[in-house]
Amino acid sequence: MSGFYFITEINENQAAVKSETTKKALNSLLKGISNDESLIYEYQEHLLLAILQTKSFSSTAEFWNSLNQSQRVLWTFTKIDNSIKNGGIEAILLESYEYVFAILNVWEKLGQSKIKTDFETLLATLLTPSYLDDILNHKKEIGYETFSQELDDEAKYNLIVKQAEIIENYYYDIEFKTQYYNSMISFVNKNLNQFIKE
Repeated sequence: MSGFYFITEINENQAAVKSETTKKALNSLLKGISNDESLIYEYQEHLLLAILQTKSFSSTAEFWNSLNQSQRVLWTFTKIDNSIKNGGIEAILLESYEYVFAILNVWEKLGQSKIKTDFETLLATLLTPSYLDDILNHKKEIGYETFSQELDDEAKYNLIVKQAEIIENYYYDIEFKTQYYNSMISFVNKNLNQFIKE
């Protein structure tokens, strides 16, 4: 795959494929779940992964293009959270690079300015400002090869590791995680009609 995913490239009200789960069924499924992190992943399962069980997509890009903005926010949030938990901040660049700009959109929507700013600093270490600007303005598409080449630069890689450590020093903190997951839960609850059929 080449290029990046962006949250904001579509109209929020576009006809997206939505979960068949009803509000009543969702409330029943979630009853008794008190852990914020567990709740996020239950939302993912019942509001997004359920779509994959009912409809076939030929690629991740096709699935992504079938989602509205709210669905993309939840998908990206859980995708990036899993990458970080399984390999740290660097895992985003190695395993989920196509979502690096989508997660910036997500963090902005959720009011997560600290992690957004810190991750922007990391990206600025990896790519020049003009290159970043070209990507953000859709003048240039790059693939994993570009990220891989940039990560091969030892001096650059060491700076990225230092910046990643700054984020990881608070990402795993209970206080940060609580407010972080709560911001996603609030977003889903506020936009529930964008995930399920009325």
